[in-house]
Amino acid sequence: LIYLLPYSPDYNPIEEMFSAFKAYVRRHGSRFRFIVRTQSVHHVVQFIHEALSAVATPESIKGWFRRYS
Repeated sequence: LIYLLPYSPDYNPIEEMFSAFKAYVRRHGSRFRFIVRTQSVHHVVQFIHEALSAVATPESIKGWFRRYS
């Protein structure tokens, strides 16, 4: 077990996932804005699930943790 500083994003793998998620949303920004403006909350949740599934693959997750070990 390795304790981190109270806020140390440089050593926190979840920050890598947040960055990848935000990049996905930026790449699909027009579609995301369309869904938010015209569709139900269910469709927004579907988009978020799609984005997380696309960026948080087993390979990418292993890479994020390997980077800090």
